[in-house]
Amino acid sequence: MQGFVKLLLAFLGKKTTLIWRVNEAGLRARHAAVKELLTDEHKLYRLAFADSNVDRKWDRVIFSDESIFSSANDRPVLVYRPWGERYNSQYMSTCTRSGHVFILCWDWISHDGAGMLHRVGHLDSLQYQHILHIVMLPSIRMLYPDGIIHFQQDHSSIHDSLLVQDRCRPTSNSLTGRRERPI
Repeated sequence: MQGFVKLLLAFLGKKTTLIWRVNEAGLRARHAAVKELLTDEHKLYRLAFADSNVDRKWDRVIFSDESIFSSANDRPVLVYRPWGERYNSQYMSTCTRSGHVFILCWDWISHDGAGMLHRVGHLDSLQYQHILHIVMLPSIRMLYPDGIIHFQQDHSSIHDSLLVQDRCRPTSNSLTGRRERPI
């Protein structure tokens, strides 16, 4: 970064002098915040979801998803920015995907706690059905013995497969792009 600034400003002085001057101007070296890019369609779905769920009983909603834990060597980007400007797009780094070496895990979370992180190999509808009934249901029954919950998940083809749908009683929530299932 300093080399770029020196080149840009045609600065011939020492690196430390440059850093002092940048600091005097109120800029400090910080790691750029990373933000995934949202399309206008994503933003509209999120707004519609918020509008239609203002009065929902969120203490009975369970969210689940898969996560990729990556060992890629993507290092944070160093930027010089003023205090309080972390999320100013000028000082942010964007990402569109994770690294190439990864571990896929599945879990759920609710108002009252989280399930046990479950490592997944290759996820297909048969394995997902296994996860729901062998991993998720026992832990949900401990937190919610009456069994009255709403299960939220995305519209992955695995989640929406006939095999999984036969085991769950779905009610569509088309505004959210997510599937809600009472268990």
